[in-house]
Amino acid sequence: MLYIRDNNSHMQTTALYGIVAAGGISRRMGKDKSQLIYHQLEQRYHVYEMLVPLCQQVHISCNAIQAPGISYAYNCMVDEVPFAGNGPISALLTAFRNFPGADILLIGCDYPYLDSEAIKKFIESLGDETLAAAFYNENKKMYEPVLAYYRYTCAKELTTRYKSGQRSLRHFLQNVQAGKYQPDDARLMKSIDTKGAMEEAKHFIHHEH
Repeated sequence: MLYIRDNNSHMQTTALYGIVAAGGISRRMGKDKSQLIYHQLEQRYHVYEMLVPLCQQVHISCNAIQAPGISYAYNCMVDEVPFAGNGPISALLTAFRNFPGADILLIGCDYPYLDSEAIKKFIESLGDETLAAAFYNENKKMYEPVLAYYRYTCAKELTTRYKSGQRSLRHFLQNVQAGKYQPDDARLMKSIDTKGAMEEAKHFIHHEH
């Protein structure tokens, strides 16, 4: 079951920890995508603040190089050595190791169109026995593994897969037939990976607000 922390919730349920995935190398962008500013804060802090009302705890997942630059105002979780350098699964397995028994909401910094209402609706769509679920791009027939929920019971299988060299969270979601969440606006799950797309997103967001 899930924990949603807001003024209307009185649920006594399994802890839901929000993990902001900020440990990417960002080769195509040429700079750290988690530090880009689309709203009023760096994207890693913006996502963090969106998750605070929805999760029991929130942590920014980063690599060892990024860690010194994370503000002390935010919880920071450095990828553990056995998992480091292998993409989003590094953040997820580090979270499962540090917070055993907690369900994980893994949200990346690549999605500047994403808003808190969409995340809340995603959480509310989850059933008590959901093993895993993610935003789903119907046009591409593809899960978004860093817009996703992973129940604590995923930890064992994900660790086994990791040790055997299977590092793709998208493949894991496909294999377990994870729940598919399709937001009303597909733009919410648009990943921004290039400078051109970044400028387009900034222009759209600034004019919307």
